Amino acid sequence: MISGGPPCQPFSLGGKAKGNEDSIDMFPQAIRAIREKRPKAFIFENVKGLMRKSFSDYFEYIIYSFNIPR
Repeated sequence: MISGGPPCQPFSLGGKAKGNEDSIDMFPQAIRAIREKRPKAFIFENVKGLMRKSFSDYFEYIIYSFNIPR
């Protein structure tokens, strides 16, 4: 099991909203950890701001990278 909160400030409504252009975006590292460790399950914090239209392409990248069924 891997758990974490990779979206946090770059996507938060209270942050600078730089998304994947923010140096503290941790989704690439979260994806790497899942691919390397291949856990049976993982849980990541949901940040409401990640669902904003301005981040829709990046959200699709995340879904695709984790191979999450829709």
